[in-house]
Amino acid sequence: MTRFRFLSWLIPLAAVVIVAGVGLWSYGLLHRSLREQVSDQLQTILETEVTAIEVWVEGQRSTLGANATNADLESLVAGLVRLENSGTGASGLLRSTGLRDIRRHLDGIEQHSHYAGWMVISQSGRNIASSRDDDLAQRTLSWSPHVQAALEGATVVSGPFRSRTSAADSTGGAAMMIAAAPVRDAAGDVLAALVFRIDPAAFKRIIYIARMGASGETYVFDAQGMMVSRSRFDSELRSLGLLPADTSVNSTFNVEIRDPGGDLTRGFVPAVARRGQPLTRMAAEATDGNPGVDVGGYRDYRGVEVVGAWQWLPGLEIGIATEVDEAQAFGRLKALRRVFWVLILLSVLGSLGLFVYASVIARLRRSVETAQRLGQYRLKKKIGEGGMGKVYLAKHAMLRRPTAIKLIRADESEGQHVARFEREVQMTSSLTHPNTISIYDYGVTPEGVFYYAMELLRGYDLGQVVTESGPLPEARVIHTLRQACGSLAEAHALGLIHRDIKPANIMLCEQGGVFDFVKVLDFGLVRHMEQSESVALTQAESITGTPLYLSPEQIVSPDKLDERSDIYALGAVGYYLLTGEPVFTGYTPLEVCSQHISTPPERPSSRIGRQVTPDLEALILQCLAKDRDDRPAGAEALMQALEACADAPKWKAADARAWWAARAVSEGGDLDLSPRIGRTDPSRLSGSADPTLEVDFDDRSLGKT
Repeated sequence: MTRFRFLSWLIPLAAVVIVAGVGLWSYGLLHRSLREQVSDQLQTILETEVTAIEVWVEGQRSTLGANATNADLESLVAGLVRLENSGTGASGLLRSTGLRDIRRHLDGIEQHSHYAGWMVISQSGRNIASSRDDDLAQRTLSWSPHVQAALEGATVVSGPFRSRTSAADSTGGAAMMIAAAPVRDAAGDVLAALVFRIDPAAFKRIIYIARMGASGETYVFDAQGMMVSRSRFDSELRSLGLLPADTSVNSTFNVEIRDPGGDLTRGFVPAVARRGQPLTRMAAEATDGNPGVDVGGYRDYRGVEVVGAWQWLPGLEIGIATEVDEAQAFGRLKALRRVFWVLILLSVLGSLGLFVYASVIARLRRSVETAQRLGQYRLKKKIGEGGMGKVYLAKHAMLRRPTAIKLIRADESEGQHVARFEREVQMTSSLTHPNTISIYDYGVTPEGVFYYAMELLRGYDLGQVVTESGPLPEARVIHTLRQACGSLAEAHALGLIHRDIKPANIMLCEQGGVFDFVKVLDFGLVRHMEQSESVALTQAESITGTPLYLSPEQIVSPDKLDERSDIYALGAVGYYLLTGEPVFTGYTPLEVCSQHISTPPERPSSRIGRQVTPDLEALILQCLAKDRDDRPAGAEALMQALEACADAPKWKAADARAWWAARAVSEGGDLDLSPRIGRTDPSRLSGSADPTLEVDFDDRSLGKT
């Protein structure tokens, strides 16, 4: 009996020790994993922002350099320099025909590029031409470092700085930016500097591309630790006394990135005035030129414990940081720690029995979920899983027709996800073209589970076909794209844009004895052409679509799309079918997007090292034109152009049947019955693994293969 009692105590105690040991080990492992994840997310956001700034700055340099080297402008500036050297003052410059001609030349550029003004500054430091009369013959001492660099032959773009001569900008701070480039004479000597004022608001919009969570922010500061962008916490800063109550004054050039020594949001009162407080750890490191990431925690300018990443940009003389409250970044970890101690207590009181009970209940719930019935449909087995839910093979109770049932996940059954789910059904069901997947039914279970029934497809998506069979014959490419055009033509006629055309969303099927029958899938991102992005059911400030197949306007102006955006994506699919490779690849979404915007695509024939039928190659490259006005006008026009290609009649029904027969033999006679829903591994950015991008680049990293 004594031994039994000993064992009755020893066994539960051993169980507690084991549970505690495993729990501590798991907690430590999760803690390290979460720290690495947060660090990666912060660095990804920072790299995205830095790359966006670099792309923007390079664009400014390119625009300015092109204008500064214009032969007509150089001639006009040379005339004004001669006029200045003759002793002419502001009134003489104002009456000169040279000034009038320069204004006619540059004012249009200013309006088109959204600049806030321009001037031409001679080697004497005087403004010999300007968009404003009162600037003529004046000196621009506050800009001298940037102007002097241009007068010495450099093309420069400044970061935001406080100007002694400019009026307050729209954000309430006396901030401005300039871009300056040298204007040379025929001998190559610098005559003057062409200077454009840049509205800082255009630069600041770049800063808000990405941030992490509800408390995350990305901001910019100068070498003195003064914030030169706008804080997302302006209202809170007013309540803390760091900003005046006047709402016309914001944090731009009014908040210093200093450590108050404690959390001001929790009532801490610093013993030292703001000016005497040290820079935050992040700002001190960044202004010393040391990039870094800190997930151990430090105080921000409010005294709140945050984690962050930072980098100094010497060319612009600014630092950029992205931060998020530590409590939010590691909130799950703290909650887990509390749960862990609760579990230890429960294990002492009989946790083993509770765990067994919970395991039994969990198994029963899974069994019930698998066997549940949805209206007139009985679920058989899961055959796929996508971005919002799962797809099951099902059969109608009365019709006995095999059907695919898509269910929204329980954790997504609310708000935006439900609205997008319903919209996908409504948009797709309004389309009747035979090359568009058909919707049979839609419903909601008594438990609140949303579902819809669609046709069950027998076939393979284009990503599978190319991955397993390699590039397709040109005639088969034409045959496939022409059918996809038919589906899109109907959608475009109804004013709908698909916005996510990619290989995973186009299937080759066997239907009614017809082989290579195309079905276009996943209208979950479709939007009406007249619908503004502000009411589209996607996350605010986000780009929707798949990076490998995004049109340039889908990246730059996602709220101003038309059917030609789908034409670009379909051209990218055609390029992939011809070459077996996407048009562009990269290590990050931003790298791929940048190529879509500015890099000409390599000719398919050059990519694969053999000749491609000229008319088809030219048509694919036309679809991939950066300017949408240079692309086919719509799906109908593209379909007609494809039908006119020399190889269009060469893919016969017998060819398709032979390919499918060979495929069936190699797989033992079975076809893939799963309705593809276009969701693949987000860790790759080439081939057919093309993740849909619908976030602010806040939690995904994409690797180039």
